[in-house]
Amino acid sequence: MKKKLKNLSYIGLAVIGLVFAIALICLFTSPKEASASIGASGLLVAGLFGVTGIVQDPSSNARTLTYTHNAALEVGDPIVVTGSLLIACNKTAANEANVFVYQGKVNLPKTAGLAINELDSVYWDAGASEVNKTSGGNTACGFCVEKVLAAGTTVTFMLIPSAAITDLAQTTQAAIADPGHAGAIPVTASGYVEIVTAGAETRTLAAPSFIGQTLEVIMKTDGGDCVITCATTVNQTG
Repeated sequence: MKKKLKNLSYIGLAVIGLVFAIALICLFTSPKEASASIGASGLLVAGLFGVTGIVQDPSSNARTLTYTHNAALEVGDPIVVTGSLLIACNKTAANEANVFVYQGKVNLPKTAGLAINELDSVYWDAGASEVNKTSGGNTACGFCVEKVLAAGTTVTFMLIPSAAITDLAQTTQAAIADPGHAGAIPVTASGYVEIVTAGAETRTLAAPSFIGQTLEVIMKTDGGDCVITCATTVNQTG
């Protein structure tokens, strides 16, 4: 009887060990949301393949958004959208939704021979695909957090989004001018547009420029029907 109990104890311990091992495997291999893929897995891919931009912050600190870009992207590719620098988290084909870091500590190539000190404002030169300290013609992207000497090849900085990504993506308080008959309603920012007609008129509305964009269309002066042709589906059945 004692021998049987001893054997059962060994079996019980083995089962507990197996369950624990399976739990560990699931913990480290279970699928994560796209917005969290910039953590350990995203940094690992960046390190292996030497992509342009490397996210330094863990996924819990970095801020991300989903955006569909019109060109194919690799992990770490930087793009500029609505005045903000974004860093791609995944490899995607053209016109395929991707997750981008828009705020957080990142590392990118810098201009050769340029020294950058802590808290220096930095800018993205899209033409040269590098970071420098020249504001003219470049995209403001944040401030340096780790001093780099002239001999250095990359710079680590705090990526900060522009107002167009933060404020204008979350409010419709900005007035957008009515373009008039046969005009195109601007989609560069969120806001409201007051339509004024003097007869049967038309307008066109392109696809949104960024995730979270909101546009309120109001008939201010009804001088005739206005047909607005949208590039994307907008409650067509209603």
